[in-house]
Amino acid sequence: ATGLVSRKVRRSWAGAWRGSTLPQGPLPQAASFLAVAQPLSSKSGAGQAAGGFASVVRQVASVWWWVVVPNADGLSTPRVYAEFDRLGLGRPLEAARDLSVALVAGDPERLAPALHNDLQQAALSLRPDLAETLTALTESGARAAIVSGSGPTCLGLADDADHARSIVQALERPGVTCAPGPVAGAHPVSWA
Repeated sequence: ATGLVSRKVRRSWAGAWRGSTLPQGPLPQAASFLAVAQPLSSKSGAGQAAGGFASVVRQVASVWWWVVVPNADGLSTPRVYAEFDRLGLGRPLEAARDLSVALVAGDPERLAPALHNDLQQAALSLRPDLAETLTALTESGARAAIVSGSGPTCLGLADDADHARSIVQALERPGVTCAPGPVAGAHPVSWA
């Protein structure tokens, strides 16, 4: 299944980037968001096999700051996927040109409107209370708010570390924190 999805992603990306006026230099960091396209990892960062580009690309070194709002009331991933199916939310695989351009630019203002989670509507259908968390994030200054994966954790996009900390303070909720991303992924750790 992964190979089929990878072929669709490669064809979609090849068509989306043809004739594009993207910035020159490293290929888009967005490749790291396409987990279905056979992610690669190494000590130097994450990369993606990007088919039509006939090379392995390393992600652009942008750092994104996120406000993380956990939720003690869990949300079952299988239930969210079942709700996704029940609601008929499936859609054709598309290249995320706006997302890619925003990631290359390294600009939170451009990234905010491009953020999308296919599972968010299903998660909100099962847990409408999460919409209040998303609203609280944006009202506290986040550029955008999104359900993380199948939920229930919600994320708010910040401009930088100081902005993220100010959002955390404005939320005044227990357990809320901020963190940069992307992270290096799994790697050996030695404890002294």
